[in-house]
Amino acid sequence: MASVAPFCGIRYHHDLAQDLARLITPPYDVISPADQEHLYRAHPNNIIRLELGRTLPGDNATENRYTRASRFYRQWLAQGILQKEDRPAFYLYRQEFTIDGTPKIRTGIIGAVKIEPYEKKVILPHEETLSSAKADRLELMRACRASFSPIFGLYADPTGTLDELLARVAAREAAASCTDDEGHKHALWLITEDDETDAIAAGLADKQIFIADGHHRYETAQTYQKERGETPPDAPWHFVMMTLVNLYDPGLVILPTHRLIKNLPGLDFAAFLASLASNFLIAEYRLGDGGSLDHFLTMLQATGAEGRHAFGLCADGANLYLLVLKNTVDPDRVLGPGRSAAWRRLDVAILQSLVLERLLGIDETACRQGEFLSYTRDAGEAMAALAAGTHQLAFLLNATPVTSVTAVAQSGEKMPQKSTFFYPKLMTGLVMYAMD
Repeated sequence: MASVAPFCGIRYHHDLAQDLARLITPPYDVISPADQEHLYRAHPNNIIRLELGRTLPGDNATENRYTRASRFYRQWLAQGILQKEDRPAFYLYRQEFTIDGTPKIRTGIIGAVKIEPYEKKVILPHEETLSSAKADRLELMRACRASFSPIFGLYADPTGTLDELLARVAAREAAASCTDDEGHKHALWLITEDDETDAIAAGLADKQIFIADGHHRYETAQTYQKERGETPPDAPWHFVMMTLVNLYDPGLVILPTHRLIKNLPGLDFAAFLASLASNFLIAEYRLGDGGSLDHFLTMLQATGAEGRHAFGLCADGANLYLLVLKNTVDPDRVLGPGRSAAWRRLDVAILQSLVLERLLGIDETACRQGEFLSYTRDAGEAMAALAAGTHQLAFLLNATPVTSVTAVAQSGEKMPQKSTFFYPKLMTGLVMYAMD
């Protein structure tokens, strides 16, 4: 199964690492233009200059965001701003955060994972990718011959084989730590002793890896590997940097992504609501008069915890409806052929198939194009969009269970767009991986 090895990572010099919070960034694909400018101003050596540099007027084939990233990277290495480890290491990465008032700790192991084709079912995806995003990441990898952000991978170890070892490591002094702008704490430990690195490699050797975040970067690494060639077989471009988290880690959190409908011509809400009754039980819930959005979301979660497929629906920011799939509606029958049982039992798949496609005419292609559909992780933001009149409908969802993610991946299928949001995101810039 998975081949996971220690590697000589590249990190910020110890003196700079005292200011680590001003040097690291979230993943490139969640950074807005405003965030990008903020990160540029945060520190002259912020990793944003490598991971997601500015596009400037006059950029061309020889001077652009990728060539500038390469130049910064080489300069920072030469100047000692970035330093490569003297010996191979695994890295223990812990994130401390609070969700819904509950403190959590998520623990991951950063290592070099051998790149495998999906057909081998050693490393499995759960999301579709976009060619434009892969082209961007490939240009950066070609220019820098490095990876600056780890792919987020999951593995299943219900007995916690490595827990005791990782706890011993975490009891030592961290090599680097900081608290980010959201109040999340990040800490990194080096694991270099042979007995410990051997134990980690052995503990992961029989594991299948599920990509949680970073599908575009993984497929970019696959392409880059092919470009560089098969020999030597232990060359760094045959591996990719991943942070691996146990599926059973108590700090593993997936948040829901809610759907917002816009620009749909001729929408008659009363008729639409009536059409839902053929497949769903419908209960009205009024905000105000003792009702709150938080209470409704708690009801929605409780319904999902009972094994029912349920969504929230709102059209005006005030009147909510709880939609619960009827027991007489069998997803295996109504969602059509060509899909696995795991896929048919996803809330997002039921919503997509029975509601968005059949009743509103928004198929998968339209979802990808974004003309009629947008997304938010904040239910309050969804309600505000309805009240402001910028959107017509909001569908509030429960989070997708991680067991559903892995079941769909093992079936060889991809989930509908925006089915998962793993929280919090891994930070970029704690450790970097040289691919030359």
